[in-house]
Amino acid sequence: MKRIIPVLVFLLVPLAVRAGNLPQLPTTSASPSLSIREALEIAERYVTDHKINLPEQYIGSAVLLFDAESKKQFYWHIQWRWSMPRIGGEYGLRIYMDGSVEEARLGP
Repeated sequence: MKRIIPVLVFLLVPLAVRAGNLPQLPTTSASPSLSIREALEIAERYVTDHKINLPEQYIGSAVLLFDAESKKQFYWHIQWRWSMPRIGGEYGLRIYMDGSVEEARLGP
């Protein structure tokens, strides 16, 4: 049985691709139109302008992701982390290539 599964995947994936059942990413240049430095500046300005209080959180990651659900474009996900371990409530922002910003909190 274990040998059958890889064979099925090998046979079914090309069929799904030909049928157009897999999501298609847009063809874009290799580098994002908004640099990570610009995205971090926009995030810091957004937090300051909206008076968002994050005294016990710091920026823990900035990752380039693709929004396949709504905007169909790439964005920088800026994620804050707690300085002391806690569950939930971590602040996050989506910075789209046009400079627009959406909040993306984690947890309750």
